[in-house]
Amino acid sequence: MIRLLVVLFSIVYLSGCVTVNGLNEDFRKIDAAWANESSKYEAEQRHHKVNAGFEVTFAAVKQTYDDLGMRIIKTSAEKGFIISKNIAPLPLTNEQWQEVREVENPKLEEMGFWLISIEDDPSDYVVTIKAEVKTQGDFSTVNLDYFIEVPTFEGTGLVAPQHAAPHAVKLMSEMFWQQLDDNLTHAN
Repeated sequence: MIRLLVVLFSIVYLSGCVTVNGLNEDFRKIDAAWANESSKYEAEQRHHKVNAGFEVTFAAVKQTYDDLGMRIIKTSAEKGFIISKNIAPLPLTNEQWQEVREVENPKLEEMGFWLISIEDDPSDYVVTIKAEVKTQGDFSTVNLDYFIEVPTFEGTGLVAPQHAAPHAVKLMSEMFWQQLDDNLTHAN
C-alpha cells in the first residue's frame, strides 16, 4: 500500500487531483470500516479466558510472543501488560500476508478506494500488539489490541489507519490463541 500510494500520491498531488486532506479522509473511512468489521468479532478475536492464575498466564503470554517471533519492547508484570512492535508481516507469515491482501484489497475497491491497497511487500508497516493479563479469581483473562503504523508517512501529512485489516486481526488472533493454549497446556 505504501510504496504504490506514495508514488501515486506524488504524481496525483503534483497534478492537483488529490489533496492530503482528501487522502486522510479516505484513510479515516478505511480505519472506521476496519474498526467496525473487527468489532463484530471482538469477543472471539481480542478476549480469551484462561483456566490459570496470573503468574502462569503472564508467563505463557510472554512465551507466546517469543514463539511467534514477536519482539517485546515493553513488559510490566505489575501492570499486567506486554507490548511488541514488529515489522510486518510478523507475526503473520508471508503467505498469510498474501491471504490478507486477497481478502482485503477487493473490499477496499468495493468501498471506492482505487488509490489505496494493501501492498505486496509489508515492510513499510509496523505492527504493535499489546496483551493485557488480568486475574478473575482462579481464572485470568487476556485482552489483545492490534495497531498499525506507517513510519514512511511521517512528515508527509498523511495519517494512515491505526486499525489492522480485519482479516489480519483474525489470522493473528487465531495464531496467538492457539500458541497460548499450547503454552498453557505445557505449563500445567
